[in-house]
Amino acid sequence: MKRNRKEAILRVERALLDAHRSGDSAEPGGQFHSNAMRRIRQIGPHPLSSAANGTEPRFIWRFAAASCAIAVAVFLYSSSMDFSAIQLQAAQSLVEDSADFVLAEALAVI
Repeated sequence: MKRNRKEAILRVERALLDAHRSGDSAEPGGQFHSNAMRRIRQIGPHPLSSAANGTEPRFIWRFAAASCAIAVAVFLYSSSMDFSAIQLQAAQSLVEDSADFVLAEALAVI
């Protein structure tokens, strides 16, 4: 049983090696391409296209533009402010106990 299996494996390996060494490449012809394109046209658009699932490209681009405008506005606002005061306020709001705040100030974390 094992001998037949080994022989079958060797035959398959030899056939694969011979096919590889022969160098014949099976290129699809024009008929294949035309059949493939016909099949694609028959399938039609994807059922979950952009209009069907509510995410039209115009909406997405408008959302992206609005997001960029908000980001620029936040950047301009924050660049005009004093960062040391903002950092101090943030640290005070994060540290509830005043002793911890003094320790954080002493360790130059703030």
